[in-house]
Amino acid sequence: AEGWAVLWPAIAARAGVVMDRRGIARAAAWAPGATAGQAIPLSGDARIVRTASTWVVSAAPSARAPGTTDGGPDYILEQ
Repeated sequence: AEGWAVLWPAIAARAGVVMDRRGIARAAAWAPGATAGQAIPLSGDARIVRTASTWVVSAAPSARAPGTTDGGPDYILEQ
């Protein structure tokens, strides 16, 4: 889980998400055993979703660019 604790803040930053220490610890413990369809909430209404082959970090709707409805600026980490 230590490796995940180093990676998650950098991965989340690509989606404009800032993780606190609790979110980092939660994501690091969850990721190795996560299965498709599972998700965990992060502070600021962001979340991480596990798909069959990726993890998707989604920023809070309020953090998205004005006028967009496409769901960006998510960041997708390929497995």
